[in-house]
Amino acid sequence: PLKYPHIFASATLVVLNTGEQFDHEAAAKIPGSIAVPIEIEAEIAACAPEDRADMREMYGVTASALDTVAHAAYHLLGRRTFLTTGEDESRAWTFRAGAKAPECAGVIHSDLQRGFIRAEVIDWQELLEIGSRNKARAEKKLRVVGKDYDVRGGDVVESRGNVQSAPGRTTACRGPERGTGSWPRAESPSRAASARAAGPS
Repeated sequence: PLKYPHIFASATLVVLNTGEQFDHEAAAKIPGSIAVPIEIEAEIAACAPEDRADMREMYGVTASALDTVAHAAYHLLGRRTFLTTGEDESRAWTFRAGAKAPECAGVIHSDLQRGFIRAEVIDWQELLEIGSRNKARAEKKLRVVGKDYDVRGGDVVESRGNVQSAPGRTTACRGPERGTGSWPRAESPSRAASARAAGPS
């Protein structure tokens, strides 16, 4: 038996320093590892900031070592990202991989989880190609999902729900005011609670 089994039970990410080349074969031989050409990264880091994009293109480096490692660690820890979007801004929200739509609504505000009814979902790349949520709705590209939907990384989500604030009284709430990050006052009971959402990872 292992003396310290809890150490080996922890998630482990192996980062291979491949020097001046991308050795993906080496990474493939070790489960859970990624290859990072540190010497190329050091050379790019030594360049002026305005020249780094050209250097990355020359070497065929699509992302920095820091971004690569952070992205791999994020996924290893079971984290994903969904997005919310409005006229003035889009925001990214971190959620637990495998979470259902109501739980993700609760990441924005607990009222949205408690009174969750449904959500409209579209992949962020598809939304970007279409151009806007209104166009996506007109083209019937938005999927209406319920409480059992497993939210995927990169989903753009608009959650709707009603909140029972007092016996016999239903109050509507929604996500942060566009561009402010603050929450509006209660609206007319005839309106469903809504949070605009759009989601990569």
